[in-house]
Amino acid sequence: MELSVSDTSRPEPAGASTDSGWRITPLSPWVAAPSVAVLIGLLTVANRYGFHRDELYFIESMEHPAWGYVDNPPLTPAIGWISRQVFGDTLFGLRVLPALQVAVVVLVVALLARELGGGRRAQVLAAVVTATASFFLAIGHLLTTPTFDVLATCVILLGLCRIVRTGDQRWWIGIGVAIGVGLQNKFTLLLVLASLAAAALLTGTWRRLVSWWTLAGAAVALVIWLPQVLWQFDHDWPQLDFARALAEQEGGENRATLVLFQLLILGPPLVPIVIAGIWSLWRRPSWRPVRFVAVGYVVLLGVLLATGGKGYYAAGLFGALIAAGSIATVDWVDRGSVPVRASVVGAGLVVNAVVGVVVTLPILPERFVDGPIGAVNEDVKETIGWPAFVEQVAAVADRESMGDRSPVIVTTDYGTAGAIDRFGAEHGLGPAHSPHNSYADFRQPPAQDAPVLVIGEAGANPAWFEECERRATIATPGGIDNEIDGMAIRLCAAPAEPWSELWPKMRRLS
Repeated sequence: MELSVSDTSRPEPAGASTDSGWRITPLSPWVAAPSVAVLIGLLTVANRYGFHRDELYFIESMEHPAWGYVDNPPLTPAIGWISRQVFGDTLFGLRVLPALQVAVVVLVVALLARELGGGRRAQVLAAVVTATASFFLAIGHLLTTPTFDVLATCVILLGLCRIVRTGDQRWWIGIGVAIGVGLQNKFTLLLVLASLAAAALLTGTWRRLVSWWTLAGAAVALVIWLPQVLWQFDHDWPQLDFARALAEQEGGENRATLVLFQLLILGPPLVPIVIAGIWSLWRRPSWRPVRFVAVGYVVLLGVLLATGGKGYYAAGLFGALIAAGSIATVDWVDRGSVPVRASVVGAGLVVNAVVGVVVTLPILPERFVDGPIGAVNEDVKETIGWPAFVEQVAAVADRESMGDRSPVIVTTDYGTAGAIDRFGAEHGLGPAHSPHNSYADFRQPPAQDAPVLVIGEAGANPAWFEECERRATIATPGGIDNEIDGMAIRLCAAPAEPWSELWPKMRRLS
């Protein structure tokens, strides 16, 4: 069985190998160029704007190390902690390792193209496409859980394709490591694995994948994942409660935007390449053994529609689709007028890179964020205004303090609480408290007779606090319309019940 892919009509390069009939071209050294370029680009803008609300939450999570949190496993906060220790307790230092992870993703996708039989041009194209895809740029800029999720999925796909090509089942050990570490980052990897398993059954590829080594890989994954499983068991499986709450709150919107989000993940100019990858994986006889990847992507979309999961849960599978699509694209260029078709592909890549950089990275002045850019990428708005927010909270707290009797600070969400804990000390603010997700476990308001400064809509519930008055309204710099702009600051005389009884009632998951 010979794999009919790009460059097969030309003489096989020196050093090329054939395993099980699949023609493999040595990895092009030029794939390092887009990987290094995306790393340099991400680090260049890493210090612009400010922390994202999720990053502020992870920073506080680092101060409360555990084998799990109600909304995510421990790996992403641990990556942030390592990044800060090695590269400094700064915004830049926090974001170095996420940028490095995406640079590695670029290389892994190039390796996937090689594994599918792609020639050197296809490998380089796969790396360039990955380095310019909007979602990959976004997750490389921030400390966020999807970053390692994408990397783990791409590594798993690389291992599966290697087993299919060579029959070397020992790769299951490496796959098991990737699965175990990936599950210490996000449980949604289980949806990806289930979809790929279903696709392997539907396409018959399971016969090439199943052996005693499969069980060994599963055992390795379970050993690595076990501390998180035991933590979940010991805490009554809060991750399941969180997943149910998220589905109830956002399931309808996630279903409505699932297909659109798949387009935005890449950027519209790259969509034809991925479609070509899906089509080629299904249609090429020589790619029948790896057809399960395309089928798995379709199955996963169905799972996300059924469960109301977020569209980016499927982003990791784009690595293999980009690899296959890059091979198909090089073949398409070679079949026609090469200069013309190559120009079309090149123009699409340039347009996508420019748009992706402008929309996902903090390139423009902040005043341009509150417009089309913010409408497409809301996350960028959530990195603006945190120091000013804390200054406004501190001004109110200072006015309401009486001697050493300062109000207890309670915020609606973990982002505002994280901002106060990050920037509040220089303004004399004490620790913040929030009933949102795991922040509720980090600390409970002290049992003392003190007024409460309630930030956000948590204070709108009259059953929770007594004698509340609105003291101020948060205004973001430049009037950026993000989640903190217009947020109320209320002063309440006291909680309606002892904190030990009220806090569990206030707790919320989202």
